[in-house]
Amino acid sequence: MRAVALTAPGSPLVVSDAPEPAAPAGGAVIDVLACGICHSDLHAAAGDYPTTLPVILGHEIAGRHPDLGPVLVYACWGCRKPDCWACSSEQEMICPNATEAGLFRDGGYAERMAVPDVGYLVPLGTLDPVHAAPLACGGLTAYRAVDHTLATLAAAKSPRALVIGAGGLGQFGLQWLKMRSDAEITVVDASAQKRALALELGADTVAAPGEVEGTFTCVIDFVGAEPTL
Repeated sequence: MRAVALTAPGSPLVVSDAPEPAAPAGGAVIDVLACGICHSDLHAAAGDYPTTLPVILGHEIAGRHPDLGPVLVYACWGCRKPDCWACSSEQEMICPNATEAGLFRDGGYAERMAVPDVGYLVPLGTLDPVHAAPLACGGLTAYRAVDHTLATLAAAKSPRALVIGAGGLGQFGLQWLKMRSDAEITVVDASAQKRALALELGADTVAAPGEVEGTFTCVIDFVGAEPTL
C-alpha cells in the first residue's frame, strides 16, 4: 500500500510502498478515507516528540470499517493495563504508556491502518469523512475542555463563559458551549478576522486582548501561552 512516512527528524516526508497492516486480536484494519494535518504532526516531523522511526504520521483519521462503514478513529491508545490509573479512569489520552496512532504506532497517512480495538471506532453516519476527520483531535480536545465546565455553568444563575483563542480549538469550543450550555459566551482573540468568525459561530461578545471586561463563571484557555496563563 502507499503511505507517507517520517524517516528522519526534520527531513521531508517520504511517499513509498509500505507493508499491509495486520489486524490485531479484537482490532481491525480500516481503509483510510481522510486524515487531517495537526500542528502536532509538524512537531513530530521536526523531531520534537520521541518516537521510533520510520513512522507513518496522522491521527485525525476517518476511515471505513468492513462492517461499521465510515468511522472516526479515536487515536489516543492507552496501555489498558489493569493497574494503569489513567486507563482505568477513562483517561487514556494521558496514559504514561500510551501508543498513540501517528506517533508511537503507524497512523493515517496511508491507504490502510490497523486499529488495536474496534472500540476506538465511532460510526460517522452521514457525516462527510473529509469534514469529520478533524473532530478526532481538535473536536475531541475542545469537547473535553467544555465538558469540565458544564456543571459549574449549570449551577450559575447567569452563567458567563470566556473562551481565550478563536483558532481551531476555540472555534470547536465555542460551538460545543452553544450546544451544551445556556452561558453567555465571550471570545477573546488578537485577530479581528477570528473575532468576526467567532460572532458568526455564535459568540455573544468578542474582544481583543486587554479589552475583556466583567467576571466569568468559567474561563477556557485554548491558547495556553504564557501571556494568556
